[in-house]
Amino acid sequence: MKHAAMTDDAIEKILDKEDKALDAGELAERIPERPDLSTVYRALKRLEMSGRVNSVTFFRAKKHYYSGKKNGHFLVCQDCHEIITFTRCPSSVLEKELKEAFSYMILSHKLLFRGLCPTCARARAKRERQKT
Repeated sequence: MKHAAMTDDAIEKILDKEDKALDAGELAERIPERPDLSTVYRALKRLEMSGRVNSVTFFRAKKHYYSGKKNGHFLVCQDCHEIITFTRCPSSVLEKELKEAFSYMILSHKLLFRGLCPTCARARAKRERQKT
């Protein structure tokens, strides 16, 4: 169990310092002890169940993980799959309204905006113009 705790702690430290969400493979590469991927997945499951790590799925079933100490704010291009993480939180008013309306103690939140980056938006507009 000592090895499991070391892996858990290593993952948590990496995600606490990181400004973006990472997938399990990226985490495995950053852990000095180089655990196998199944060890990393087991650790992520434990950490997520305990609230020390959060996850988000951007495309298909692949999860990306981020610190449980942070709220997740993501802007994702649906064409090129660029993922931008931002720190400014526009939801404080909404959080207050939800807390008052439903008597909830809000612990965390995720914001995921899907759209098109400037390059993909221009390419899509160009394709649309060519159809007409």
